[in-house]
Amino acid sequence: GLSYATPYIELNTDISQNSAAGLYRLNPYIDYNVVQDAMLTMPNTRSYDLAFGVVGSVLNSKLTYRLYAGRSSMRDQIVWYVTNDGNFGVATGDNKPLFFGAEVGYNPVGGLNLTAKIVTRKDKSTADYKIDAPRFRGEFMADYTLKRWRFYCSANMTGAREWSRELDAEGNSMGDPIKYDSTIDLRAGMSLRATSKWKIYIDGYNLLDARIYDYAYYYRNGMGVVAGVEIDF
Repeated sequence: GLSYATPYIELNTDISQNSAAGLYRLNPYIDYNVVQDAMLTMPNTRSYDLAFGVVGSVLNSKLTYRLYAGRSSMRDQIVWYVTNDGNFGVATGDNKPLFFGAEVGYNPVGGLNLTAKIVTRKDKSTADYKIDAPRFRGEFMADYTLKRWRFYCSANMTGAREWSRELDAEGNSMGDPIKYDSTIDLRAGMSLRATSKWKIYIDGYNLLDARIYDYAYYYRNGMGVVAGVEIDF
């Protein structure tokens, strides 16, 4: 029946305001001396997304899935480039990327949930600079609840990233691009619901001690552990 495979169509629109304050929230390392004039007249980003897909469930609904593909039409997409070591300029360009994704959830026994999500895209941009966002992302997670205990682990995969260098007056790059390989952020943790209001937890993050870059030159903290108590009032 339709529970095995249900087709769907999805249409989304979005407008992102590219004010100076908004741009600094996206990237705190902006080279203001280089882009101050551009920031005052930066147009907003408009995005229109159309996706076709299929959702379904099998094995008595223990296994669910979603497959989809589509195209976006983005006007004035923000693109970051490196002006000098540790600072960024900002430009815009139109982009019409194709995107593909898959999501799977599996609940083999009570209390255990396994999920996997991947999404990839192929850009078609008019910007003078490379799109710095990764073209592939994946998330894999296992979550097990046993009475008051919860155990969980996840692996978040980020594809290779690249930032262009600033262009000179003749349109030539002023240096080699900054490139970083794919990374995996491995996390694990456990918690105990001691009472209806108290929860004790311990979380480990970046357990592979990877250098994960959200901006060129700036990587997240290395391997670490956080423990604490949550109180519900």
